[in-house]
Amino acid sequence: MLGQPDDEGGLASQALHDEIELLQQQCKTHEIMQHELDVKVDEKEREIAQLSAQINRVTLELRTREGLCAAHTAEMAKLKEMNQSLLAAEAALKKEIVQLKNLRQTNANPHASASGASTSSGASVSSGASVASSRPSTPTSHGGASARGGNPPGGGGAHPLRPLYAEGVGEATEAVIVRHGLPHLVHNNCEELIQTKASTSWVKELMRRLSVSREVAKDLKKAMKLDVLGPGPHA
Repeated sequence: MLGQPDDEGGLASQALHDEIELLQQQCKTHEIMQHELDVKVDEKEREIAQLSAQINRVTLELRTREGLCAAHTAEMAKLKEMNQSLLAAEAALKKEIVQLKNLRQTNANPHASASGASTSSGASVSSGASVASSRPSTPTSHGGASARGGNPPGGGGAHPLRPLYAEGVGEATEAVIVRHGLPHLVHNNCEELIQTKASTSWVKELMRRLSVSREVAKDLKKAMKLDVLGPGPHA
């Protein structure tokens, strides 16, 4: 009977010791779980940081692409406007080309009946040169149309050079026609421009009415002034 309290105390102590060991094991298990959770949290935080950086890059790229899209839209609008202008210009040029072709056909032989056999025989470049050499010599140095009692170049009415051109006077103009290969031009054609337009607009008027380039028009202007006024300094 005297030994029971000691036995009971020993059992209680053993039970307490066992409970303490169990709690210690549970603590270790919880520590391990806590560590594993900490590792997982760190991994998730790294993933979140990577995703945030990726989101920032995508956002920046999106803004850049939006800016490019706006610039392309504005450029497309300008190109459409330019295209409309070019189409309008093309239509105007086609219309002008048709007018120039009609004008060239009209000016191809405007004085066939007045020119007679001399004009028809000079239709080609080679024949034009031979006809010029076979014509009787006529002075080409003119002191101006007023010296012959006619209207000055640029004036109205019948021009005194009309019959002279029909007779073959105007060797300088004929030389330009031969040099540039323009057999469709006749002297009367050029002489009409002399009597209807001022000298300052000859080049532009020659280009428009004769359908020639600026270079050819300049040569024709010089030749016609030489035939009209003779050699020497002219304005």
